[in-house]
Amino acid sequence: MQELGLNAAAIAASLGVSKTIVSEWLKGKKFPRPALLLRLGKLLTLSYSELVSSSGIAEPIVAYRKHGNAKVKAEDEKRAKGMGKAANLLVPYLPFGRLSAPARLISPRVEAAYVEEAALETRAAMGCVGKQVHFEDIIGLFGELKTVLVPVLWGEKDSLDNALHVYLPDSQTTLVYLNLDTKLFDFKFWMLHELGHSKTSGLLNSTDAEKFSDAFASAILVPENIAIEEFDRLSEIPDMGARILRVLAVARELIVSPVTIAKRIDYIAHSRGGEELLGKAIFGANTNFNKEYGLVSSGIFFSDTPNAIDLIRISEEIFKSPFYSALRSYVAEHGESEGIVAASLGVGPADAKAILDALVRR
Repeated sequence: MQELGLNAAAIAASLGVSKTIVSEWLKGKKFPRPALLLRLGKLLTLSYSELVSSSGIAEPIVAYRKHGNAKVKAEDEKRAKGMGKAANLLVPYLPFGRLSAPARLISPRVEAAYVEEAALETRAAMGCVGKQVHFEDIIGLFGELKTVLVPVLWGEKDSLDNALHVYLPDSQTTLVYLNLDTKLFDFKFWMLHELGHSKTSGLLNSTDAEKFSDAFASAILVPENIAIEEFDRLSEIPDMGARILRVLAVARELIVSPVTIAKRIDYIAHSRGGEELLGKAIFGANTNFNKEYGLVSSGIFFSDTPNAIDLIRISEEIFKSPFYSALRSYVAEHGESEGIVAASLGVGPADAKAILDALVRR
């Protein structure tokens, strides 16, 4: 600016913004919108890397939850990290204390006794009545973990994504993007899996974190007392077909995948020194079981073709998500920009415009 003979007032006049905004850019209190950043770079003949310093911002840590053995591609990870960097801009608008750390488990470890106790405590915190865990029961536990749920519509066939976990180290904030185009029993499992990650974030290595979260989710959905009860019952049934029919009945009662129930029962068998009661035989029955249930999205939207207004309403009313409120506050303060919407949600220009219009209209 000195070399070019420019002051804040001159830059403000050239870009059509207030001198106050320019002063806040220079102090690092605010960040220019993409279009203004581009014009500022041209005005000062500076590149993006010369204008923007990112060395003080920790890189987001991301993890995709894919169907089956689907691999995470390099472009997936790049896109997810871009979403995390954009979400960092929304952190000041989230209803979390900046100096407070999220509540986490004490000394978590992948040991059966520990996992069972953690699951039992979590069920008590959810106030579950009866055997079945509803996904609405799980939602309230994320806030104290500084975890933001972001429901998304990624499709069932075109996408292999169940969820995306984005951790922002500087603020210790986590965003969990949950695909609503998922079967209900899978959706509950992935919510609890992500809850396990939020409760242990930074306290376990990546391999143990995955093992813990899988075991934690299973133990909440199928409590130990039920697993033992069903093990005892199936031990008295010699016919494999009859065993599978019983597991399917329990799966319908709990709305839990038959595979999850079978694994819990077979674990009890192993712990008692016996052989598996179900093993791989459950997988064929699981395929037919899946056909009995629709997607979560079809059950919570009034329309078969939900729009941006519907998605925001569901996110705020059902999932108690502060994400869109933070996004709304950001665009109100920094000006309407499809860029922050597209970047933080990982959506294309058309969807970003629709969501921005819905945010502004509400």
